Amino acid sequence: GHILDKFAKKMSKSLGNVINPFEMFDKHGADVLRWYLLTVSPIGTSKLFNEDELRDVRNKFFDTLINTYKFYVIYSELTGFKDDKANAVPVSERSEIDKWIISKLNSVKKEYTELMNYYDITRAARLVSDFTIDEVSNWYVRRNRKRFRNPENENDKNSAYQTLYTLLEDILKMVAPFSPFISDKLYMSLTDSDTSIHLTEFTPFDEASINEPLEKEMEAAQTIVYLVRS
Repeated sequence: GHILDKFAKKMSKSLGNVINPFEMFDKHGADVLRWYLLTVSPIGTSKLFNEDELRDVRNKFFDTLINTYKFYVIYSELTGFKDDKANAVPVSERSEIDKWIISKLNSVKKEYTELMNYYDITRAARLVSDFTIDEVSNWYVRRNRKRFRNPENENDKNSAYQTLYTLLEDILKMVAPFSPFISDKLYMSLTDSDTSIHLTEFTPFDEASINEPLEKEMEAAQTIVYLVRS
């Protein structure tokens, strides 16, 4: 690493157009740099490196993912929620918005699996990023803030938190191949276990949980809200 760092600095000074990766690691983290290089353009194509875009990746995607995780941790502790898959509320008995986000999650996992099977990792990573920012953080969590803070009853509390736990767990597993360090740290903290995310099985998508009419209805609602805001 020390030799490569010296080489990168020398190349940067002599050519003027070489980015020292070790400086980027120190400033932004290896996971952020990896994600940026994977999502900025398809593998094998020329890349016009832009540090401002690298910062955007960190601010928009990674900060959103971390803040969603922190939101779950803070409020689950305040309300006394403990994840227990053995006694999980069936998805069919959860609220409509829970059913929708679970459907959307499985649709994303289905497309993600297809993209990864064809090694289209750029589109796969972008898919995960868009889902995390637009559907999970900007829509699902925002629509349910009051519900997480002051759930109507025990069933409502468990439904909301079990849904968010599932979202975080599956998103981290989709992030893991691209950004191995932050996904592992968050996963072990989320599951309160010493088992690395890289030693777990990737949960396959559940076709039965996908409700396309419900997804289209929610998409229409989102479009109306965004148009009114604009």
